[in-house]
Amino acid sequence: MPRTRLLRVLRQAGHQPIISVVAPAGFGKTTLLAQWASSGPAIVAWVTVGQGHNDPVLLFVLLATALFRQQVVDARVLDALASPRLTSYALAGRLMAAVRDGTVPVKLVIDDLHVLTSQPALDAIGELLSHLPPSWRVAIAGRDALALPLARWRSRGTLVEIGPAELAMDDDEVASLVRHLGLEPSADELRELVRSSGGWPAIIYLGALAARRNREAGRPVVHGSHPSISDYLRSELLGGRTDEEISFLIGTSILDSLTVPLCDAVVGREGSARLLHALVRSTLLVDDRGGVYRYHSLLRQFLLDELARRETDVARLHRRAAAWYEREGSIDAAIDHAFAAGDLDHAAAMVAKVFVRYRWSGRRATTRAWLGRFSEQALEQRPWLALLAAIEETGIGDVAAAEKLADVVGRASLDGRPVDGTTSVESNKVLMRAIMCRSGAADMLESASRVVELEGPGSGWRSVALWILANARLLAGDLDGADASLADAVADAVAAAAAGHNAGTLQVALGQRALLAIDRGDWSAAAAFAREAGTVVASAHLDDYQITACTAAALARIAVHRGDIRAATDELTRAVVLRPQLTATLPWLNVLALLSLARAHLAVSDPGGAQTLLAQARDVIRLRPDLGTLPAQVVALQAELNERPIGLAGASSLTAAELRVLQFLPLYLSFKEIGERLDVKASTVQTHAVAIYGKLGASSRSEAVDLAIAARLLEAPTNWATTSHHAWDAKRLEG
Repeated sequence: MPRTRLLRVLRQAGHQPIISVVAPAGFGKTTLLAQWASSGPAIVAWVTVGQGHNDPVLLFVLLATALFRQQVVDARVLDALASPRLTSYALAGRLMAAVRDGTVPVKLVIDDLHVLTSQPALDAIGELLSHLPPSWRVAIAGRDALALPLARWRSRGTLVEIGPAELAMDDDEVASLVRHLGLEPSADELRELVRSSGGWPAIIYLGALAARRNREAGRPVVHGSHPSISDYLRSELLGGRTDEEISFLIGTSILDSLTVPLCDAVVGREGSARLLHALVRSTLLVDDRGGVYRYHSLLRQFLLDELARRETDVARLHRRAAAWYEREGSIDAAIDHAFAAGDLDHAAAMVAKVFVRYRWSGRRATTRAWLGRFSEQALEQRPWLALLAAIEETGIGDVAAAEKLADVVGRASLDGRPVDGTTSVESNKVLMRAIMCRSGAADMLESASRVVELEGPGSGWRSVALWILANARLLAGDLDGADASLADAVADAVAAAAAGHNAGTLQVALGQRALLAIDRGDWSAAAAFAREAGTVVASAHLDDYQITACTAAALARIAVHRGDIRAATDELTRAVVLRPQLTATLPWLNVLALLSLARAHLAVSDPGGAQTLLAQARDVIRLRPDLGTLPAQVVALQAELNERPIGLAGASSLTAAELRVLQFLPLYLSFKEIGERLDVKASTVQTHAVAIYGKLGASSRSEAVDLAIAARLLEAPTNWATTSHHAWDAKRLEG
């Protein structure tokens, strides 16, 4: 049924680029937006958000894919978004930068946005909608109030809002609907229907269906206090259906989308094609075309309630769905259904199956969310899973979380071989002990040697074990032994990297071999190793991973050696954003990286940058004092630095804490809101912001952002941004 009244509102508000449609299920949000999208000459891209899109990278890949299919953006944007730590500012910027022509009219619909609970994902959507090309209109729809900067858009006149009051049907629309269903109510009956239903389209439609079915001769009145939606659905939509149909409806309600083979698998019998086609004809299903169907959200919620109310083996249905999705290669859906079934063993096995691939393809938010669904007790029963979780936390620099998980691994026990490919729970324990290095360099060497014994040839973890052993030897001062183990790690990782695995281990081992060659004065070998490492970083999109810091340092040192200071500075600038990750989670690697970067900063005559890096290295050493030869190297380099004038602070002297704040400065967030995202006080954010201004030579937040962009610490905004950071109300934001 055409929503002419609302379509007129949207047409008259054509100068407002953002449309917000928020109302409970059954108010016709999707129907309205489908009619709006099909009206007028514009390219239309439509995405429906799911639970998995709380991973910001996956969410923007979804948006980019929809836009790419309509030839709105360049295909290269999909590679540009494959990063684990792109800020919301960078995600939005990269997507907008890929737009082929900002003057072409585009309508983008983002439906079911209420599903998003991830603040980074919401911030990224907010940033995207704040910087639209002038020819774009974006409609966002959800059931609940959207955690987006609506007040700011409202005050700027860029937002048109439609809620339940606007979506509610008026007398004319109700009359049109019920007459379309072959009913002729009186004026009094229509008024009563509108009054008692509150204009709720779903209630009106169901009431009209009930009247027609019961042959009540034009009396679709919801009497008095109208029954609940569930009462209607139970009595009118399930009433008169066969047991087979009811069983099918309730059993398949666990599915987001329905296909014949999937439904056959879930209900445990063939015949779904006939039932699906019958349900489509009866309007109980929405046909998404191509043999894929879904229930209206209102109906699905009722069916799920019925499923919970009846004594049905819900877990069995989810297990069947998980098995089918796994066979089809849809691991994300399979894992979700395994969790819903309470089948933690199956969920854990599938997480382990995709962990390495997802970790190195920018899907770290997804893997962290999955791992976070396992209780501490569940992790103790699966120490290999706790190991994966700990490795994930080390990768982002969360010391407290990594230590907690390391303790879980240390006290766990397990019968049988872990499913992640490691050989035993003993291997898990000594590997974790070596990684954390909490008992000192000698213990790390002993543990790493044991891991190499346990993870013999053919193990997917052998290259990691060899790399850790190489670093343990490095801490012991055995440079030749370290280089030999790094060579072994590279050789073992090459085949796995070709299959998309262990790319991280391969590049960091090559980067460290380059640093050792530099120490030997073998610049030719160093250049070859560093060049190969850089190729892996580029091809596997590892730029934003902590373990690329050594490669960046090596490339910078080599550039200085050949007299190319600009190239060296470029490498060091790229490495600045890695600093927040260089914590005590991987103390041996991160102190080495900080030392190597500090030496590179000295080589380009930037003692201020070197000073900041050494200060961060000392912070790590305070937590992990026994790191073999590394603390002495830090002291020696500091002594050399003390002989030089530091000069003025600059971008390279920003601390890890200041860099964390810097990434939020381009967003329209107050210091209080930034503090909420970083879990610190607003006063702390303000202190860091003032320090950032001073080091960059800025007098305001907007100028600091400009200078950070110029220093390549932040990505530049798109050319057709409708609202640039230059126009910010700096006093309001900084107050």
